[in-house]
Amino acid sequence: MKSVLTRDASERNDRRAANLRTAATLGSIALLFFVGIVAAQYSGSATVGIGAVGLAILAFLAVALWRNLRK
Repeated sequence: MKSVLTRDASERNDRRAANLRTAATLGSIALLFFVGIVAAQYSGSATVGIGAVGLAILAFLAVALWRNLRK
């Protein structure tokens, strides 16, 4: 049987890992938005920016669904 301190530390580590995964997901989405905006400015086409935003939204939905289905 685990002690209360060991269990609390384990729960804290699990929560920290979940927070880091969420931060990485949100950071990658923000990076994708930024890259899309920069690419749209360099190309001069709004279609590139809209495509990057759409890709970021689809990526976010795919990750969210994958994480929920995995549980």
